[in-house]
Amino acid sequence: MRKRIISNYSVRSKKLQHNGEKDETSKIVIVNSSIKIVFNKLVVPTSSSFDCVAFNEIIYCSAEESYTRFYMNGNQQVITSRNIGEYDALLAAHDFFRVHKSHLINLFRIKRYNNEDGGFVVMDDGKEISVSKRRKAEFLQLFLNR
Repeated sequence: MRKRIISNYSVRSKKLQHNGEKDETSKIVIVNSSIKIVFNKLVVPTSSSFDCVAFNEIIYCSAEESYTRFYMNGNQQVITSRNIGEYDALLAAHDFFRVHKSHLINLFRIKRYNNEDGGFVVMDDGKEISVSKRRKAEFLQLFLNR
């Protein structure tokens, strides 16, 4: 099914470019032979659908074995069978940071950083997420200089 979607996109894009029309679908980025971003929204494959989520709606992501759970505005959650490492590589360019092996956070959704207990962030939804010792210096540099 994914190959069909990609080939349909390629054919449509080439036809529009050939006709001199501007094609907004050219904003699609294909990573690892699957569509991940469409019109500046992340495509999250779930068991029954493909959910399109705006980056600013995502508060943080957490790893649950080989699954990734997205926590979004309005206490919405989406779980996908892709591991958090795939999303880390993709979302780093969109102001997300992996503060811990099991958490990827949206830097614009941080409410507070607390230096107690080794350091943790408080997200917009009130969730406290610890920052690993190994990533603390890099995180603080990004957080304080944004």
